[in-house]
Amino acid sequence: MWRFVSGVSNPNKRKQPEDDKREKDRQYDRSKRQRSYQKSWESTHSWLYHDGTKNAMFCSVCKLHDESGTGSFIVGCANFRLETILKHEASENHKKFSAAEKAKSAAPGSTPASRIIENLNKTVFDRLTCMFRTCHALAKKGRPFTDFVWMCGLDEKKGVNVGSTYRNDKQAQVFVASIAAVERGHFSSQLRAAPYISLMSDGSTDSAVVEEEIVYARFAKNGVIKSNFISLQPVERADAKGIEGALDKAMLSVGFESKDQWLQKLVGFGSDGASVMVGRKTGVVTSLRSQQPVLQGVHCYAHRLELAFKDGLKKIPLYVKLDTFLIGLYYFYHNSPLNRSMLKRSFDSLGTPVVLPTRVGGTRWLPHIQRALNNLWKGYPAIVQHLQQV
Repeated sequence: MWRFVSGVSNPNKRKQPEDDKREKDRQYDRSKRQRSYQKSWESTHSWLYHDGTKNAMFCSVCKLHDESGTGSFIVGCANFRLETILKHEASENHKKFSAAEKAKSAAPGSTPASRIIENLNKTVFDRLTCMFRTCHALAKKGRPFTDFVWMCGLDEKKGVNVGSTYRNDKQAQVFVASIAAVERGHFSSQLRAAPYISLMSDGSTDSAVVEEEIVYARFAKNGVIKSNFISLQPVERADAKGIEGALDKAMLSVGFESKDQWLQKLVGFGSDGASVMVGRKTGVVTSLRSQQPVLQGVHCYAHRLELAFKDGLKKIPLYVKLDTFLIGLYYFYHNSPLNRSMLKRSFDSLGTPVVLPTRVGGTRWLPHIQRALNNLWKGYPAIVQHLQQV
């Protein structure tokens, strides 16, 4: 209409400044608008959740990983705006913690970081694998750790890349200890899971003349009987109470929480015939049976056979003469290099293999006497020939 009215200029519409508009919006938000948490936000932001009692929203990822405990989404954010959520999601801390949570739940080797580390460490891993196998062989064969150094050198001469680090006897001890810890962990878990177990124990004395008790465990897994070494425990006093205490320490060392826990599973106990082990009044088996009535004590059959055989022959005069003769024959050649050398010449002159007299006594009495008799029978012509020349 202003075009048809004389003396009226173009009435330009006054535009509202942008700052005034923003200020009005803020005033509206503070005074009139009531914002609330929208459940639909959780569908696009899985880390977000709302606590109705505090009327605040939280980030589950940051609460789990951030140890500072000072972030708004850790203590609770009441600013229910999508802009606030997006801003937190784009923060560096949230990205870092989200990546850590994703890597934690991901399968091994599926994350980029794990693949990079795997590729970088493949050479080192191959070298350590070779060294661990060498240390395992040393332990299995009872070789000294000092052999590890020259065995690594031998592997290198064969073209195996073992590197230049860890090639010393100290590190070999660390490798063997690590292997033992892993294997012991596997065995311990199987032993604790077994419904029934049996123990085998025997006494020994080490080079420091310390009385010790060696303990083995026997159990079944999937129908297969397994026998494993548990521990070699020092004994304060070689009586029933001291040995029982050593057994308890051995079982606690494989993960049992208390004596009652392994006693409930104990159904058998094997030992030699010593009175301290199988005595009717104060033996170890009697003490254990008082705590576990179903326990069956087993006297070692091999040891019992040897004792029965020896007790049956010790009153026979011919056996006593034979035993004395075998002992004297052994020491006659064992203590004299000259006699031993002359006996070997007698074997050579007769064209028979050299078979020297062996010791009758020993830890395994019956096999020792059997071997001594066999050697006497095989070397009888040479022994007679030599004794006739003495």
